[in-house]
Amino acid sequence: MPGTLLSKSSCFFKVARRSLVACSPICGAWVGAVAEERQAVPNYKELIHSVVKTSFADPSSVGLVEISPLHPTRGPQMGDWMACLRIVIDGQPTLYAAFIDSPPPVVSHLRRAVRFDDCDRDEYEPIASPPPVQDRPSGRPRKK
Repeated sequence: MPGTLLSKSSCFFKVARRSLVACSPICGAWVGAVAEERQAVPNYKELIHSVVKTSFADPSSVGLVEISPLHPTRGPQMGDWMACLRIVIDGQPTLYAAFIDSPPPVVSHLRRAVRFDDCDRDEYEPIASPPPVQDRPSGRPRKK
């Protein structure tokens, strides 16, 4: 009898595997259609940078912030879009993932990146910081 049980289970796995293979082209087309329906967030860099500036308890520990291109989320990731960040914290580069829900575009979650995010494979560019505020000349105040 154990042989019969094994053949039934192996038959089940063969059917499941064939179904998965048959579904793959259909599911792939569906995922592509969903990604095309989502509208990219044109100002995602500024949106994410504003959240990063206010998310760390000690802002002075945050150094260079670099960002990847925007990607559609997949699987268990939150939101509609995600971008990877490489943030230098106390001199150590650390990978983060930022997730955006839209419309309207809002950063819904910022967390350390995990392997599933594939942030180690992304390309990064520095986020342009706003120009520093220029100090007023240190002369005597003018009288009116």
